Amino acid sequence: MKTIKLKIKNNVDFTRELRLFNSVVRYSFNRFQEGLSEKDVRSKVKELFKANSWFLQCAIKVGQQLYKKHRK
Repeated sequence: MKTIKLKIKNNVDFTRELRLFNSVVRYSFNRFQEGLSEKDVRSKVKELFKANSWFLQCAIKVGQQLYKKHRK
């Protein structure tokens, strides 16, 4: 059996997605602080940010969990 070693060349840049995700998390966290429900936050996020629905939903959930953790 022979082992072949190849260098991995992966030129994927996720900076745009990371910025969008962080923006949605920050926006949803602030809306939860204002007292909005998840349904209201989801509709506002879909109006402002154009991305995959699953991507947006995950960011909203992270914002909601951060809000629940730091509610004080």
